[in-house]
Amino acid sequence: MEKESIIKVPGAQWKHNLLYRLAISKEFPCRLRIQNIIRKFWNLDLLKYTTPSGLKLVLDVTDWVQHQIYLHGNYEIKSVELFKRLSKNSSVVFDIGAHIGQYALECSKDDNSLEKKIFAIEVNPKTFTYLLNNIQVNNFKNVKPILGAVGSSKNVVNINIPAYWNMGNTMINHELENVGLDNYLAATLSLPDILKTNGIFNIDLIKIDVEGHEIHVFKELFGQNIYPKDIIFEYIPKAFKGADDLIMLFRDNGYHIKDINNIDFIGQDNILEQNLWATKV
Repeated sequence: MEKESIIKVPGAQWKHNLLYRLAISKEFPCRLRIQNIIRKFWNLDLLKYTTPSGLKLVLDVTDWVQHQIYLHGNYEIKSVELFKRLSKNSSVVFDIGAHIGQYALECSKDDNSLEKKIFAIEVNPKTFTYLLNNIQVNNFKNVKPILGAVGSSKNVVNINIPAYWNMGNTMINHELENVGLDNYLAATLSLPDILKTNGIFNIDLIKIDVEGHEIHVFKELFGQNIYPKDIIFEYIPKAFKGADDLIMLFRDNGYHIKDINNIDFIGQDNILEQNLWATKV
């Protein structure tokens, strides 16, 4: 018997099946437009979906990242593949800026022995609800969802949602006052404190996407002599001014930087999926 979702999803299963078959069908003119018309007519913003790997998800396709998962089976396909490969030899795994938890969920699905400790941290309460929902739908026991922002210390910070069509852009914003519907206050969490609370001393693998605040996370972590073996991180120097400082911080602490195809990073501009891989030498 299929486990029920904690989020109520309207629409008969045949409607979801029809939309899915249309989404993965061979490309033809107006395919996406037809799909959207049918979806809106049936009032189906939330869609039931099973990924190629077998994950059961409820996706809010008004959100860009979730729409990409629905259309392609994964968001950042190559990065997820790398993460899954690295996670096979990892006992402690962190998905920071987890969104709906794609990386953490894929890692959990492959953990048949249930020996891994997997943490999924997300600051946006809406996407966190989807994360929590999808953990429960798949009946995963080894993913610990944490609602909050990772920072260099315990604090309360302003969180901004720049665009509701792309909830993955939710970020800490020190320049805006906490006013309006696009801003709210959230507690920050220190990674060393999370480790201490859970009786853990090291991290094997991190995937992190915190919209330019990565450098603060790793300065704190390295300052406590905690050096994860592998780190997959977002690299968009045109958008985040500290991106190259983060590269320098990794190299100064003994990391080798590659792209997700295992090619040495030497400053090239076109980075596949805008992610890099730092591995401890």
